Amino acid sequence: APERQQTLRGAIAWSYKLLSEIEQGVFRRLAVCISGCTLDAAERICEGIGGVIGGVEGLFAILEALVDKSLLRYQLQDREEARFWMLQTLREYGLECLAHEGETAKARNAHALYYLAWMEQAAPYLVGAEQTDWLDRVAQEYENIRAALHWMLSEAATHTQEEQAEWAGRAMRLCAALSEFWEVRGYFNEGSRFLERALAVGEGVTPSVRAEAIYNASF
Repeated sequence: APERQQTLRGAIAWSYKLLSEIEQGVFRRLAVCISGCTLDAAERICEGIGGVIGGVEGLFAILEALVDKSLLRYQLQDREEARFWMLQTLREYGLECLAHEGETAKARNAHALYYLAWMEQAAPYLVGAEQTDWLDRVAQEYENIRAALHWMLSEAATHTQEEQAEWAGRAMRLCAALSEFWEVRGYFNEGSRFLERALAVGEGVTPSVRAEAIYNASF
């Protein structure tokens, strides 16, 4: 049989090689998303690495092409928002390609910064009349948010003192934005562990950000 039919990985590699260069770039970059992503997240992650995508309309056309070629799945959510995701075997291959191209750090940085910004925008809605809806939204994105936190803390532990403080500060800000979600949904142990890790590497963080992290950890 042809090599592409001998193994699942061979079939995936064969399909990947048939993609255009820009389709390959989008596919491997979205592999950093664990539980899928929205069109907005896909745009920001791809923009964060660089390369010409052609705006939202251009990116959507690329995503549609990847769906047609069975490399992405697509679903329209309750809020009429498109969500794209890939099967785990495809995602693992995408991460291999990302590493091969030397784009892993850039992709994970863009992913982490997007979910920090998204969570800080979502945080005010976790109290009040829209709380239930927004708690569900955060729950849907939580695997991505958790991955973003792990990445921030790993970066804080391996960089220079200035970069360490920057990444630790981001992790503390993300923890602060998540505090209401952790409390309502009962993620006390996990929230505590994330905060302890952030405080352990966050000596140079802005005092107000660190103070909020200490408060949340003590709670």
